[in-house]
Amino acid sequence: MLGGLIGTVVVLVLALTVVTTMLLSRPADRTAQPGSPTQTSPSASPSVAASPVPSATTPQAIVNQLDVVIADALAAGRIDSGAADKLRDKLDDLRQNIGRSKERRTAQDLQRRINDLRDGGDLDDQTADDLTALLRPLLD
Repeated sequence: MLGGLIGTVVVLVLALTVVTTMLLSRPADRTAQPGSPTQTSPSASPSVAASPVPSATTPQAIVNQLDVVIADALAAGRIDSGAADKLRDKLDDLRQNIGRSKERRTAQDLQRRINDLRDGGDLDDQTADDLTALLRPLLD
């Protein structure tokens, strides 16, 4: 029980860190007043919505980022708690198999769960794409 509580706290801290970083890295033109020198012209190319880039290089870091994406999606209402629990179960399996011969197979199981939840309408496309992008290095 204590381990679950500690894990939850770690996930929340990671989620808060990601959200804070995203908010602090917003382009200046989004908050600029009309007519200010930092405002971009309407002909500028549209910006793409931020999504997690698989910047983590170790399996443990990837698993941590996957956990944050799931927590963020749950907090934003993009998935329900049942779908989040199913993903976390597979993520826990992956966490236990890091560095073992089952690591790739467990990552494939998680990818299948992501696909099943998306196909069933329990996981939105953006979250599924974010999770898949993060998981890809463990599937290769």
